[in-house]
Amino acid sequence: MIASSGRLSDHTSPPKVHSFAFAVLMPLLALSLPSATAQAQETEPAAKPAAVAPAPKARGKNAPKPPLPVQLSVLAASPDPPWILKIENTSDVRIRVPADERLLSFELRPKAKAPVIACKLPRLMVPSEFDGSRELFLAPKESFTVSIDPRLYCFGSSVDKLIPGAVLTPSFGFSAFSSSKETIAAEGLDQPSSYQPVRLLKGEPFTLPPIVELPPSQKKPAEHHERAHGEGGHAHGAAHEPGSSLDPNAPRLDVYVEQRVDATAGRDVVLTLRAVNEGERKLATVLRTRMMTIRVEELRADNRPRAVTLCTGQHAAHAVASELVGSLGAGRESRLAILVAEVCPKGTFHRPGLYRLRAELDTAVSGESLKSDPWLEGALARQSALVRVASARDAFHAGEPSAGPVELEPPPGANDNARPATKAEPVEAPASK
Repeated sequence: MIASSGRLSDHTSPPKVHSFAFAVLMPLLALSLPSATAQAQETEPAAKPAAVAPAPKARGKNAPKPPLPVQLSVLAASPDPPWILKIENTSDVRIRVPADERLLSFELRPKAKAPVIACKLPRLMVPSEFDGSRELFLAPKESFTVSIDPRLYCFGSSVDKLIPGAVLTPSFGFSAFSSSKETIAAEGLDQPSSYQPVRLLKGEPFTLPPIVELPPSQKKPAEHHERAHGEGGHAHGAAHEPGSSLDPNAPRLDVYVEQRVDATAGRDVVLTLRAVNEGERKLATVLRTRMMTIRVEELRADNRPRAVTLCTGQHAAHAVASELVGSLGAGRESRLAILVAEVCPKGTFHRPGLYRLRAELDTAVSGESLKSDPWLEGALARQSALVRVASARDAFHAGEPSAGPVELEPPPGANDNARPATKAEPVEAPASK
């Protein structure tokens, strides 16, 4: 309707032209602009396809093979030697192993929270590849067993950590010493092979039991006497002291040696001797290599001698100039480093392994040039020295390997006094570490 003022009212309908144009443009706009649904589909990321589980691998010739079942174990009836190394074929096929105890190593934990100590042989002592002479074939349930001396692996200060309650974890294989992938610890002989070769065998940890002392009735008196006294030695390592009971303050000499020596070869074995004046008055003395007598024992795995060599100095009388004679006060000591190869015959250290050295000092001299009143007696070292030789002329093994059991219990007396004596206690037997 038309108002009285001549203006159109707010409720007036739009002209027909506008309605016609709007009706024509709307379909065109609908074609040019995307719909809200299409915009939402474009902005949303594409949905990931549903995960499909991988198909199980076929159990064919390309499927992974299980490791060869082989069991490594070490039996220790005491912290002292001998121990028993055992490698058992627990598979259903024949296997091939290197029957060589030099491939053995240990992780030693002396106490619950103590750091782990690595016990293994020097690199020079371990074969770098599979030695054909130590090749051994084991049928199912067969085993390779051999006696070992733990001090060969845990040497130096580690020997003192082989105590009751210590926990050791054994390993066997070349990988502890070499990075070569061709060296194996065990492999099956079936064709086609059903198992993967094993490069490193790991045994179960074991705890060292207490030391069991044998009663005197089970010890061999003759052998015990020989061990306690040695050749030309004395039961307590004390000096010859004729008449010393009349003068308790008289000077006297006690001898000590370095307890453990690690040598690359026999020519490198150096024995350090300490002569201590345990008396209350000073004495005059002079130390020379020719005054020494050294008993060298090549040790078996049970701590008993396999061979004994007696190394002596020059037996001819020698004069000593008075200028060389020194004064040794009460409680003072004199040191002498001895290159053992100079007093021992060639071939004394002919095989790699452990040797026990017992030293005796004889200071008796003659000659008019000696004007002072020296101590002219002898003394057996209160301690024996344990020597590990890494390389030598002969092979480490004397025979060929074989499958079968070995004596699991240490022979009687094998552990007698196997630990080193301290400075305050005398050596009762040369079976010290």
